[in-house]
Formats: sequence, C-alpha cells, structure tokens
Amino acid sequence: MDISSQSKQADELRKQGKYLEAIPLYQEQIKASSSSYPTRWLIYCLRKSGNLENAYKNGLEALKKFPEDQYLRSEMGWVIYDREIKPGRDAGDIGQVVNAATRALELDPNNTFLVDRVCLVVMKTGKNAKNPDWQMIARFAQKIDPTTLSIEIRKTTDGKQYMSEMEDWYVNFSHAYLKCGEYQKAIEIALEGMKTFPNELFLARTVALAHFRSGNTQAGVDMMRPLLNHPKCQWYIRSELAEMEIQLGNSDEAYRLLCQALLTKQEDQFKVKNLETYASLSIKMNRFREAKAAIAFASAIRTNAGWSLPDSLISLLSTCNSALQKEGGKLPETISHQAELAKICYGFWKEGALEGLERIRGKVTQIRPDRKYAFIQPEDGGDSVIVFLRDLPRDCSVENTPVEFSREKSFDVKKNRDSYKAVQIQRLNR
Repeated sequence: MDISSQSKQADELRKQGKYLEAIPLYQEQIKASSSSYPTRWLIYCLRKSGNLENAYKNGLEALKKFPEDQYLRSEMGWVIYDREIKPGRDAGDIGQVVNAATRALELDPNNTFLVDRVCLVVMKTGKNAKNPDWQMIARFAQKIDPTTLSIEIRKTTDGKQYMSEMEDWYVNFSHAYLKCGEYQKAIEIALEGMKTFPNELFLARTVALAHFRSGNTQAGVDMMRPLLNHPKCQWYIRSELAEMEIQLGNSDEAYRLLCQALLTKQEDQFKVKNLETYASLSIKMNRFREAKAAIAFASAIRTNAGWSLPDSLISLLSTCNSALQKEGGKLPETISHQAELAKICYGFWKEGALEGLERIRGKVTQIRPDRKYAFIQPEDGGDSVIVFLRDLPRDCSVENTPVEFSREKSFDVKKNRDSYKAVQIQRLNR
C-alpha cells in the first residue's frame, strides 16, 4: 500500500473512532514522511485511546522536530489536559493543575476551546482548595472570553441542575475580585453578568458586599435587601444585611435579621461567626443575658469541634460578665452543654425575630400550584400581603387558613418599589 492510500485508510479509521487500528498506520507513515501530519494524528489517536504516556512522549519528540507547528502544539496542549490537568482536578491538587495549565496555555494560547476548558478547571479547583488563591483564580478567569462559554443550564445524569458555564464564570470571577479587595472590578463584572442573568443571587450579593466593603454601606443595603425575596435566599443574606444595618446604626433591624438568620436550619459550626456578631450587638443594646448565652454557645461549639477560642470572643465574654455583674445577674456558670445552650439561645432568637413587628391576623388566599407565593388577606381590611411558600408552615398551606403574621420590609421587583411580605406565620386555632 502506497503512502497516500495508507494515509487515507488511517484517517478513515480515525474518523470512525478506531484509534487502535489507525495507530500502526500512522507510525508507518512517520517513517516514510517528513511531514508533521501523521505525527499529529498519531498523538491524537494515542490520547483518544487512553495511552497518554506514549502520547506525551511522542509529543515531546515531535515538538523538537517541529517546534512551531500549531497543530502539534494544540494536540500537545490536549495531552497535558488529559494527562495532568484532569487528574489534578480529581485529586484536588491545585498546584498540579496550575503548573500543567500554564504549560498547556503556553503551547496554544489562541485555542479558545482549550483556553476555556483549562481555565474553568483552574477556577473550580482553586475555589475548592482549602485556602483559595483568589488572585490566581482571577488571573486565569481573565483569559476567558465569556461570550465563548455555554449559556445552557448544566444537568447531571441524576437530574440535578447547575448554572451554565457563562453564569458560573461571572459568579466566580466577580467573587474572586471581591475576595482580593478589588471592589470596583467585582462590581463591574457582576453587573455585566446580571445583564444576561438578572435573577442571579450571587452576582447581586457580590455587588452589595463590594459596595459595603468599599465604604458605600447604603448602596450595599439597597442591593442586598431585595434578595430577602429571592427564592434562593439563605441565612447568610440576612446576616450580611444585618452587618450593614449595624454599620448604619439600625440596631433593632440588625438584631431581628440576626435572630432570623440564626433560627435558620444549619449546622452549629456555621453559626460561630454570627453568634459573635449577635453577642457584640446584644452588648451594645444592653441585652447582656442574650449576649452571654450566645458567647457560651459559640465557645461550646468551638471547644467540641477542637477549635481554639479567638481573642475577640474572650474579650466579649469579659465585657459581658462585667456588665452582668453590675446589674446583679448572669447565667449559671454550670451551663456549658452545647444542646442546653442551643435551647436557651433559640428561645431568645424566636422572641427577637418578632420583636418590634406588629402581629396581624388574616387568612391565606390565592394558593396556586404553579407559583411559589400566595397572599394573606388581613382581617381588618387593607391590601393583601405576599407570602412566599417557603415561609408558609405546612399547617397553613390550605386556602383560607386563619393565621397570625408579621410584615417585613421587602421590595417588589416587578413594580420596582418598596413593599412588604408576610413572615413568622403561625396558624390560629379557632
């Protein structure tokens, strides 16, 4: 078989995915050809058949002979991706991933698809590292043109859905700048992302936190408060908004938000930062028993987890004890059990979550299976108040159920105006 026929046969086998059959044909062509063409496809077939070590070895030798061949350089970039970057990602070895990514991109910096795959892996692995290097994450994120990324929601084989590549890029890139303290860049990237993903909670949250940390607290509050209505709103939105309200001197509102955040289901170990903030605010508001309980609870959590007590917590305890002694009372020193302290704190938080909020009676209306909200019509007339189904207890989820509730400040996105929503709903037994 002549070289031309052999080349056609090898190419046809390769296109059919018969890589192992194509390999010996390309090897024969290399012996009789001075072209880089068969070498390129030999490396490709070796890689596709899983023989990464031979693919890498052949690639190194080929680049010595054809150092400027763009096709060889591109193929070698993919060999490094499969041989080093993917295993590094799976092992969570960010050092290996970054080292291999740097080499792969040096080989073929203009290959958009390769750049996207490599940099996305670096971002994901870096974000999941124990101590993320956000400067490095931002550096690799910069190499990606987001318009080249997929906008389709990603789905796993078991039906779970994840944000698209483009959305993920905007979220992580803006967050990296936030973590680096480059607040204006964080705002710019997040706002750009919100043009395509206007309901993305994490982008809006990044804008809010960047404003807050750069000194524009009111702008942070204005951006964060509407997120209380977001279907994916979590406890940390309330706690971060509480920090902003503290900065603005709105202690009562901050106290309610912190109580609501701490009442949300989460592991105790995730509460320690909020407990310290809550204790500090409670002391400022002369709520010394609440502060002492929170400090004791935080200390118990840390001790049981094998963590040391930070100086800030020890200082709060000293301040609180001094204040309690002055007013002649404090919690019994014998209370140190984490579960007991949790019960005491939860009692305080349940009261605090409602404090200062008027209790209103009404009935639940307009429950529909196709939407995530309903309304409560007050007994004394007036406008009905929206209630999100996630905030509606199970025993209140039937049309015309009598309830008692409080109104909380909200924001009507559709009408672009301040509004209210129903919270802390309880069924009335009549």
